Amino acid sequence: MLIDDSSSEAKLRVSFAIEFTKVPCDFIFADTQDNIGFSAEDLKDDIIRKRIINGAVESESTWTRNDKVSYEELKSKVERGEGCMIKGTTKVNKVPGNIHFSSHNAQMSNAVHRLRSEGLLLNYAHRIVHFSYGTNEQQAKHIQNRYPEIDLLPLDGSSMNEDIRMPVVYQYYLNVVRTVAQMRSRPVEVYQYTCLLYTSPSPRDRTRSRMPSSACKKKKKKK
Repeated sequence: MLIDDSSSEAKLRVSFAIEFTKVPCDFIFADTQDNIGFSAEDLKDDIIRKRIINGAVESESTWTRNDKVSYEELKSKVERGEGCMIKGTTKVNKVPGNIHFSSHNAQMSNAVHRLRSEGLLLNYAHRIVHFSYGTNEQQAKHIQNRYPEIDLLPLDGSSMNEDIRMPVVYQYYLNVVRTVAQMRSRPVEVYQYTCLLYTSPSPRDRTRSRMPSSACKKKKKKK
C-alpha cells in the first residue's frame, strides 16, 4: 500500500468488509505494519466478524473469539465449510505499509499445519464487499454516486473464488492518491486508489507465481 498525500492529517482511515467464504473466523486475524516501524497485531477495535454458513452471512449475532477452542472444533468448522465476514475500520499512517488478513497467530498456525498434515487446506477464496480510504462505506458510496468519474471503490464487488488445491497468498498492491470532491458548498477530501493483484504460488501451477494483474477489473460490470 503506497499513499501519496500532502495533507496535514497524519492518519488515514481505512474501511473494509471482506467475506472469506471458506475460512472460519477463528483463523482470520487483521494486522497492520508500515515502513516507519509501526505495527499492530490482531486488531479488535471497530472491527466485527460474522460467521458464513452455507454461503450466507449470519445477521443476528457477531462472532466472538474463544482462545480455548479445541483442534477438533476447528477441524469440524473447516470440514463443514464455515466461512467468515470481517468488517470494520482502522487508521494507518500515511506511509507505505501493509494490512494483513491471515491466520498468522501461534495457536492458529499450529492448527493450520496440523490440518495440512491431514490433507485439509484452508481456502482463502474471498469477496471484497467494500474497501475504501478516508471515509466510511456510506460516505464513500454517496460520493461515488454523485461523482461517477471518480472511482473511489475499484475493489468493491471483486472476488477470488478459484478451486485451490494448495496454499495461496493473495497480495493486493494499492497506490492511494488524495483528491477533492465538491459536495454542495464545501470541498471534501477523498482518496482514489489503483490496485494490482499478485498470487503466490499460482493456483494453477505450484511451480510458478502469477504475474500481477489488475484486481480492479475483476468485478462484474453493471449492465
